[in-house]
Amino acid sequence: MRGYREPLTIHFKERLKLIDEQGFNFHMGFEPMTHKRIKWKNWYNFEIFNPEYPNIDLAHKGNSTNKRWSQDKFRRKPTFWEESDIHNIPGWENLSVMVNHKGKR
Repeated sequence: MRGYREPLTIHFKERLKLIDEQGFNFHMGFEPMTHKRIKWKNWYNFEIFNPEYPNIDLAHKGNSTNKRWSQDKFRRKPTFWEESDIHNIPGWENLSVMVNHKGKR
């Protein structure tokens, strides 16, 4: 996801307030501003963006939510899903070096 700072800040403040009041629930979804299940006070339109190189999602044991490791875990299947390994992601040729760097600078 990418967006303008001000609308995203407004949305996340509204989302955090709702979570404080009602607790988190799956009904609100995980991706901000991508559905109308909740009547947000501030609504922003969005559009699909397909970058030249893929976005990657690095997961670790400290993630707040469980990862979905296959398409059958999704209610709505992602349409641009493509699986690969750490050595074969276009635009991320040095990813294995970065990930295995273990915080050394």
